[in-house]
Amino acid sequence: MKPLPIRWKFAGWASTLALVVLVFYSAGTLFFVYREQLEAVDRELAGEARHIADLDRAGAATQSADAILRHEPWLTYVRFDGEGRVLRASARLTEQAARAILGSPGFRTVHIAAGVWRASAFPDGTDIYVVAHDLTELRDMIVHLLTGYALTLPFVLLVAGVGGWWIAGNALAPVRRLTESAERVQAARLDQRVPVPAARDDIQRLATVLNAMLARLDASFSQSQRFAADASHELRTPLTIMRGEIESLLHTATPDAAIETRLLSLQEEIGRLDRITDHLLLLARFDAGKVALHRDRLDFSALVREACEDAELLATGQGVALRAYLPPDIAVTGDANHLRRVLLNVLQNATRHNRAGGEATCTLAATGGRVIVRIANTGPVITPELHARLFERFCRGDPSRTERGGHGLGLSLSREIVLAHGGTIALAPAPAEGWVEFVIELPLAEPRAPSEPAFAGTAS
Repeated sequence: MKPLPIRWKFAGWASTLALVVLVFYSAGTLFFVYREQLEAVDRELAGEARHIADLDRAGAATQSADAILRHEPWLTYVRFDGEGRVLRASARLTEQAARAILGSPGFRTVHIAAGVWRASAFPDGTDIYVVAHDLTELRDMIVHLLTGYALTLPFVLLVAGVGGWWIAGNALAPVRRLTESAERVQAARLDQRVPVPAARDDIQRLATVLNAMLARLDASFSQSQRFAADASHELRTPLTIMRGEIESLLHTATPDAAIETRLLSLQEEIGRLDRITDHLLLLARFDAGKVALHRDRLDFSALVREACEDAELLATGQGVALRAYLPPDIAVTGDANHLRRVLLNVLQNATRHNRAGGEATCTLAATGGRVIVRIANTGPVITPELHARLFERFCRGDPSRTERGGHGLGLSLSREIVLAHGGTIALAPAPAEGWVEFVIELPLAEPRAPSEPAFAGTAS
């Protein structure tokens, strides 16, 4: 079962609390009302018994009894003499019921054929009066109270629930504002802070703790960015010098074959370090939000075709057959150099991480306002454990394959570039057994105005 949001929990708790309170209140109210009414009936019975006895002593027993029963139909009584003989009996209170009450002291609630009555025996000289009061009116009052409680209970619970939901929303409004402020904080804008409320409460403490945490993250992230950028920048100069020196040795000297092989190997490794440095510097700039993208209208079909032609050279050397399916005149808006880098990264992976005599395909399509590039290849299947880390920096499927020149930064850099263009890049489900496919999606360019040039120049 899906957990309820906290506002709905507050509403449920408020309704439950209101239900418990109302049940206890209703039960207590009914109990005390019933007791008070019974005591009032008992007092009335005692008064009526004295009144009847006074009238009997006045010598008008029949007339007085008839008058009482006629004007107070909720009363009835039976008069016994000292020897237990019935001197007068009402039709609604039988002699049998009256004798049962006669033998029990105090007030009693009895059930007879005529209904439920409150009765008691009252001695008067040698005679005893058993007087009973009809409880139908009292029972009706209790039923009406119960009906009223039952009818108003759902409305009260609804009001309590809505009130709890509203109160929870108002109470959580500062937390919601903190959440919205925290959501606006991004890796490139860690200098932002959440607002601190003036009230000295838990919300203020939470905002203070969040701001302190953001300050620590900002300092740590800035230090990491500066280190990566500075290190990458500083490495480029010695690497350039080393490459120049090796090239000079290869062109001016006549080393033997063994030394020449070593120099060529060193040159290749320096080139690899140079590419790593370039990627690290570019990633650091993306992290800092300092990459300025040129937003030009590009002939994306031509750009993908050029990238496929460059990648085909590597594919031929690997013995991989690269096929491209590229419809013309598909346009995007973006930076040609960076998008070309993304295409080459994924295409080179498709040829580099492939089997001998394998295949690779590049398919371009435009649908639903999106441009979709599918690059698939045969080769080693990516394990499920690697899926979650595929676009992490320095993530490699097989770290032991150093001879292939991979360094685990290409996909990470490609994702940053694609995200900066408002697109996505992801590993798609395998189109067939033994295949791996990456999908790049970019927004389709808006239709150009009649006076606008068709396309900006693309990088070669």
